[in-house]
Amino acid sequence: MVKVLVLGATGYVGFPLCQSLLRANHKVYGLARTQEKAIQLARAEIIPVLGSLEDSGAYLGLVRDERIDVVVDSMSGSSNTARVVEGLIALSKERIEAGRASGWASTKLGYIYVSGMWVHGSSTYQVDDFSPVGCAHARASPPGVVEWRPAVERVVLASRDVLDVMVVRPAVIYGRGNPLWTFLFQPLLTAAVGKGTEAVSVQVDPEAMIPLVHIDDTVSGLQQAIERLPLISGAGIWPVFDLMTSRESLRVVVQAAAWALGFHGKVECAGVGDDALAMAMSCSAWGDSSRARDLLGWQPKIPGMVDGIEKYVLSFRVGRLPVQPLEEARLG
Repeated sequence: MVKVLVLGATGYVGFPLCQSLLRANHKVYGLARTQEKAIQLARAEIIPVLGSLEDSGAYLGLVRDERIDVVVDSMSGSSNTARVVEGLIALSKERIEAGRASGWASTKLGYIYVSGMWVHGSSTYQVDDFSPVGCAHARASPPGVVEWRPAVERVVLASRDVLDVMVVRPAVIYGRGNPLWTFLFQPLLTAAVGKGTEAVSVQVDPEAMIPLVHIDDTVSGLQQAIERLPLISGAGIWPVFDLMTSRESLRVVVQAAAWALGFHGKVECAGVGDDALAMAMSCSAWGDSSRARDLLGWQPKIPGMVDGIEKYVLSFRVGRLPVQPLEEARLG
């Protein structure tokens, strides 16, 4: 049993990760900003820790007092990560020094940072876990919305002498109503409901071939990372892992989503313009997750997005239309 603290435990990635860890009989704590979020976690049998990253006292005290094994940062933020790592380094040093003083071995504290494959930027070259990112030797620059993230990764990786660390980079995640897809799916849904629109324009690069991974496979990869972290760190293995299961045409994804949402008119891919999110979503990447499979034992189950597009857009649609009888809410 691993004691895990998840930062971002009520979020899109964090909450299902907590649930998966519980099913594997791990002890799971989750950081909650509000009393309402804490209640949500408690109802799901996740031990709530009321606090925030800005006020680190609550969760750092928990890490020390409960001897947490691994902290997972699923918040994907930038401003507080360095502070989080700094606090965990201090605790890990305390743990190591206490072990030495007692003559008993003490393992390092673990920290997993959930990054993303957008750090590779947009390129037709193949990239992998060893590809440099955010530097002069990188194949491409990250899009603006994550241009800060390579620096955060470097902060995490620089702490390997004191912490057991890992950087896990999911591709673009889909499934279970990921709000990231709203800016693409909403115009299609609006056109479908309007029942008179002949064409709809979406901000995507029609040539984009994007890396994808389902949320369930993302969670399983993170769980494998948590369970194998001490082995990976102890063996001196490069602790960066990209998670992707398919590389698909964004134009085809959008066209398939339009049909599944009930819009049968023309879908125009208008390019990204100067929209920062559109630029990021249109990042082409030819990735390789073989190390995650071989070293983490990751076994993804869902092969691609287009094959199951009907259920993915249904999840999106039912959250944005008035409640209807099930028969009326069917797609198409």
